[in-house]
Parts: sequence; structure tokens; C-alpha cells
Amino acid sequence: MIEYNIKLSFPLGANFFKSPNLLFYKKMMQMIKKLNCVNSERKCRDCPNKMVCNYYRLSGEDFLYYPGIVSKISLFDSKIYQENQELNLSFYLIGDCHQFSGYIDLFFQQYLNQNIGGIPFYIKSFENKYFDEEEDSLSIRSCVIKTPIEREDLMGSYNQMIEYYDHNYHCLYSKIKAETKVSNFKFSQIEDLHSKRMSGYIGSVFLSKIVDIPNILLEIGIGKFNYLGGGKIAIKDSAEKTEI
Repeated sequence: MIEYNIKLSFPLGANFFKSPNLLFYKKMMQMIKKLNCVNSERKCRDCPNKMVCNYYRLSGEDFLYYPGIVSKISLFDSKIYQENQELNLSFYLIGDCHQFSGYIDLFFQQYLNQNIGGIPFYIKSFENKYFDEEEDSLSIRSCVIKTPIEREDLMGSYNQMIEYYDHNYHCLYSKIKAETKVSNFKFSQIEDLHSKRMSGYIGSVFLSKIVDIPNILLEIGIGKFNYLGGGKIAIKDSAEKTEI
């Protein structure tokens, strides 16, 4: 897995209607689709070329499942920036999607031409680093799901995501066998890339045993909404308490 960290500066300041992190991610995925799509009049699922389409693969089958490019997004991202204020962006290429890292380079170095939605910016730093997928992990017994996840069963969501990552992006993650008990769970909503509201759950989770989850997966979020800022958890009971 590769993580890209990009620091931008807005010389004239900036005022975004929604999360700028989500806007950059949306524009990047639109660029990838534009460069790869040869059947724009068809929906992706009906396209005969979908199995050889880079966009279809990197978008998790047009966001039906789990994208191979994920951005670190917070539902509380600042939307207003003063002159010369900086914005930090992080993008992750899951598993063997690192072979498509050129899309990120192209997007920031040429495609945007230092302008997003009419707002000029400068690139102050542009770095990337590799992660060993299971090098670091946290031992967890209980946690709080802070941003929406698609189902009440945290480990079910985790294992379904891991299965997709392993099969489609050739990762080497392992499923976790543990029963889930929930407390104070409630519905919460999150907007997708087209401003459509998606329903999920937030609340406290207690596991039947201590489990080890790779740090990088906690960083990007668990479940189908992680590319939107969903699936973020705060650890309540671990050897090393933290909040992701």
C-alpha cells in the first residue's frame, strides 16, 4: 500500500461548499474515469469492457464495493481558508493498486493546473511512502464507531472489506472471528460523491475477544463508506489507546 501526502496552500484563501478533501477525491476519480471510459453512454455495470477498465477497478466497481484509491476525509474538515492557509491531503492506494500511482501524479502535477473549482493553489510538498500491510496493528476489545458504517456488525463489515481487498487488490489481510455486541447504536447519514444521503450506524462496539487490526485500515476507515470519511473508530480498550 502507498500513502500520498500532499500539502497545498491557497494564496487567495478559499471557501468550499463541502469538504475540500472530498472535492479533490471526487475530481480525481472523475479524471480517471474520463481517461479510461470508452462507453460513456452506458452505466459501468453494463459495459462490456468493465473487467479491463482501470476506473472500474480503482472505483470498486463504480463505488458499488470498496475503491482501491481512498482519501483520508473527515466529516469535520474545514471549508474556509484564509490567505496562504494550508490544506493537507492524504491518498491511499490499496494493495497492488500502487501500480496506478501515476494517476495521482498526473492529477496534481498537470490535470488540475493548480486550480480546483476556480480556486488557485500551490503545491508545497508532494510525498509518498510504502506501508507493509500488516506491519503495525492495534489490539482492540472495544471501540466507538464515530462515522457511519453500513451494518451493525463491525467485524462483519471488516471481514467483507478484507475479502474484497484480498481478492481484487491482492492484499494479504486476515479475517477476524469475533462476535460483536453493540450499545447506543443509532442511524447516521453520510453523503456520497453525488450528494446522495447514505444511511449507516454509529455507536459503541464490544468484541467477544481481543483482536488485532492493522493500523493502516483504522486510518482509512472500515466498511463501504471509508472513501467518504465513514467507518472511523475511536479505540476504548486496547494496549495502546488511540483515536483515528
